[in-house]
Amino acid sequence: MALCEGDDFWICKNKLQKQVDALEKMNNVDMCFHPAIVKNCTDRKSEYVICRHYSQDIIVPVENIINGGGEYCPTASLMIRKNIIKNLPDWYMSAPVGDYYLQIISSMRGGAIYLNDIMSVYRTGNNNSWTDSIKEKYKMIDFSAKSILALKEANLWSSNNYEKEFMNRIKICTNRINNAIDGKFNNSGSSGNFFGKAIKIIKKINKINIF
Repeated sequence: MALCEGDDFWICKNKLQKQVDALEKMNNVDMCFHPAIVKNCTDRKSEYVICRHYSQDIIVPVENIINGGGEYCPTASLMIRKNIIKNLPDWYMSAPVGDYYLQIISSMRGGAIYLNDIMSVYRTGNNNSWTDSIKEKYKMIDFSAKSILALKEANLWSSNNYEKEFMNRIKICTNRINNAIDGKFNNSGSSGNFFGKAIKIIKKINKINIF
């Protein structure tokens, strides 16, 4: 299965065949990805390449995927074996974002195939973010809290074999929560409602000290 969502698109007519061929050659690997071009919708001159990690095709270990935090593989570059999609673990449905954890699950058996060909475009510049700073901070806390729970589940699912990598990601999420709360209370104005929401979210997280 090949992924392409939102405003992203493919730019190589042979992309799918190249990835199918790569996966057929490596029966013990379940995912294939490649670099992408970033295009800004509001600034056509702003264009650059992301995720060009190597100068040649290579097998990337799952540790790199976990450490990448969802930014290691462009979503529109992914090709994943059908049996992975059919057998997703129960905890996956509660993850705050799908592509990052799908990358982890798909690369768990034998890593991931990296093809050093730029074959898709990731478009940015759409104004979908909240302008209210309180809502932005609340959204960050909510996302980070849910990420911590998902990372814990992923670590247990992998029999703690990559606990170091998962704990590093959990620490990053915890720091984001701390920074969001500290940033709010450094500003003037009412913060009681924001604080109350933050506490409710943080209570979901077991054995992680936020304050």
